[in-house]
Amino acid sequence: MNGNDISYREVLKEFLDAYIQSDRVFKGLVQDQRFTQIQMLCFDMKGLTGSIGAKEMHVMINEIYQHILYKKPELLHSYVSEYKKVFTTLQNSIERYLAS
Repeated sequence: MNGNDISYREVLKEFLDAYIQSDRVFKGLVQDQRFTQIQMLCFDMKGLTGSIGAKEMHVMINEIYQHILYKKPELLHSYVSEYKKVFTTLQNSIERYLAS
């Protein structure tokens, strides 16, 4: 955001608005084996998490995306609880930042 705090805050707000339920969505998509939708979720989040500096989430999203691309969907179940944990940590960090 080139040091523009107002723009960065706006992007963070929009990110939370768009993805606040993403842990539940991800879990449901994995359970329903909706791999195309998981791929789309990951594709969208890859760019956003990279641009807001959410490194841990970005790395995990890339791993999930790779499993989809390389036809290893059986590995996705192991990410459901980790996704929730990492996203919750990210959400809390964003909310603290926005409150400051």
